[in-house]
Amino acid sequence: MLLMPIRVKYGIVVLLELAKNGASVPIQSRLLASKCNIPHNFLEQVLLSLKKSDVVKSFRGSHGGYVLNKLIEDITVYDVVKVLEGEKSMAEGYCGCKSLESFWVQIDQDLKESLKVSLNVLLKNKQKQEKMLDYSI
Repeated sequence: MLLMPIRVKYGIVVLLELAKNGASVPIQSRLLASKCNIPHNFLEQVLLSLKKSDVVKSFRGSHGGYVLNKLIEDITVYDVVKVLEGEKSMAEGYCGCKSLESFWVQIDQDLKESLKVSLNVLLKNKQKQEKMLDYSI
């Protein structure tokens, strides 16, 4: 089973929190870390990478913080993976033979396609889950 790096998981969580807040009011990194239950120092590294790739922008000062720099419809999970982990391929390196190489190329394509889910879809699913009542006893 493939594991998603924690940087990517944190990146998606913080982007969803920024999306939920809207693009008008910046959120300070300490508040984001607290709301998302992410270590602040680690979150700063994630936010820096997202800022360098123009996914988020930051504002300085006492009312500063971070906001999304793109529409949530235009940011996919795959985009976050590329920004935070780079574009990696299962087909790189030794594959054994030509038939195995084509197998790994297909896995790469399938994985990329499955990660092309927008933050908008994730946010709608999150909001739908939060609206559901929990009747567990």
